[in-house]
Amino acid sequence: MERDVLDLLKLTDYVLRVYVPESARRQGGAFDRQTRQEAAPVFLYVGYYGSQRTGATYHSPRNCLPGGGWVFKSIEPVAGVLPGRPDAVVNRVVIEKGFDRQLILYWYQDRGRIVASEYAAKGYLILDAATRNRTDGALVRVSTPMLGSEEDAFAHATAFVKLAFPALEPHLPG
Repeated sequence: MERDVLDLLKLTDYVLRVYVPESARRQGGAFDRQTRQEAAPVFLYVGYYGSQRTGATYHSPRNCLPGGGWVFKSIEPVAGVLPGRPDAVVNRVVIEKGFDRQLILYWYQDRGRIVASEYAAKGYLILDAATRNRTDGALVRVSTPMLGSEEDAFAHATAFVKLAFPALEPHLPG
């Protein structure tokens, strides 16, 4: 990320990666409508904060993305996305900017909890600071362009999460 963005976010560490399905590399971009979404890239962002006591805390996508010109078309909590955590709730979001549409899944992973609500995450932050002397946490965001239907994009993003989360989870605040 650019230095001015990093200075604003005050992250301890972050990961920003783009994953391109093997099928997209093999076919060189020639796809029928059904397989187009399956070949779309998936973007993974994890912003980690070792301490959220000094004013450095995650910026909610509800605030950051509109600042970049994105319009929220829908947002809803969904469960059953994270493997091994069937009751964990994450946010399912559709955003638009011009002709671009994206589906995003995001959640806060804080001190062993997976939380969708920004307000609940702040509440747990205060509780854990007082009772556990811990304020570390991470924002996890997975996004993909919507090249077909919203359901196709959701299935594509969810398939990625099911593959990536088991490897990612041990590195998140537990």
